[in-house]
Amino acid sequence: MDKYKTILYTLQTIIVISLIWYGLEWAIYGELKENIVDTIILMLFIPVIYKAVRSDFKKEE
Repeated sequence: MDKYKTILYTLQTIIVISLIWYGLEWAIYGELKENIVDTIILMLFIPVIYKAVRSDFKKEE
């Protein structure tokens, strides 16, 4: 059960980060641009988010 909860919170965190990123792009550039570098950085950042969420759930136990 904890694994599913960790994955769910990781996905929610990724969505929030993406929405903030899109909002900043829109505010700065006035448009949304699909950039491969942004996608690669987010993909590399996913394991870091997952481990942070997992360690947070372990502290609660």
